[in-house]
Amino acid sequence: MVYNETLRVIKGSVHASMKDKLYKVEIFLDEDNTISHSSCTCPRGQLSCHHVAALGLFAHYNLSVTDQSCGWSAPKVNKNNEQMVQTIDQMYPSKEYRASKRKVTEQEINNLQEELASFGGAVGFTWLLAPNVPSKNKDIAVNIAGLIFSSAFQNNQQKCDYFKNKVKLSEEKILQIFELTTGQSKNPLWLTVKKFRLTASNFGAVLNACRRNSYPPSLYKRLTGISDNLCLEYAF
Repeated sequence: MVYNETLRVIKGSVHASMKDKLYKVEIFLDEDNTISHSSCTCPRGQLSCHHVAALGLFAHYNLSVTDQSCGWSAPKVNKNNEQMVQTIDQMYPSKEYRASKRKVTEQEINNLQEELASFGGAVGFTWLLAPNVPSKNKDIAVNIAGLIFSSAFQNNQQKCDYFKNKVKLSEEKILQIFELTTGQSKNPLWLTVKKFRLTASNFGAVLNACRRNSYPPSLYKRLTGISDNLCLEYAF
């Protein structure tokens, strides 16, 4: 890891979690030492990735922004002179944390969920306390983000055709999704399936944009939840 105080940039190499590969990461700081933007050489690096988070955590615990420019280029080695690769969990073991003085019961959690539900789902805790999506239903529809950043899509010469073929849903699958996502915002699977897809709530905005032949950044932000339309550029 290297920190350049003049340019206010942290540079480092992060080992990929599933392959023997290093990604180059850069984190740029603004004047009050908060992250302004970042980049990584992994497929998701121009959007968001956990390699940036890993370098940010490492810098937070090992680097002071008031220090002079310095660098740590020699990785740790074991007694056999082999380079050691550590995960974030190994570097910073999690500590048991409890905000309450005692363990909260399931009934108390259920009572809180019922109370939060009265606000119409507009509270952050509603999502945080929502039950996990059953593993058997997670693959009911293709994960759009995972598809766009997959090596198969990245290396395909006919990206548009490949994308449309992969996300196509049969009538049977559509009915199955309809049944499994009943309740919409109260259903965790609904939130997973609708991500990066054109739904009834935003389809009108897409049609209007097509008629005007104008596609403002606000439209991409509405569809993806992010201001960068990189994923759509890859697809189309």
